[in-house]
Amino acid sequence: MQAGSDARDERTPGLEEEIDRFVDECRSACPWSLQLDYYPADDAQRDRVLYRI
Repeated sequence: MQAGSDARDERTPGLEEEIDRFVDECRSACPWSLQLDYYPADDAQRDRVLYRI
């Protein structure tokens, strides 16, 4: 990684899809509920949903 570059620049193309699958797996088991069609759309939303899981 180059100095000053963001670690998010190096994520794999499928990371968003992996997080969506993880959200699906955890949706019914978590104490919070999400709409069935909710998937995080950006990094801030992904951070929030992963924190809550």
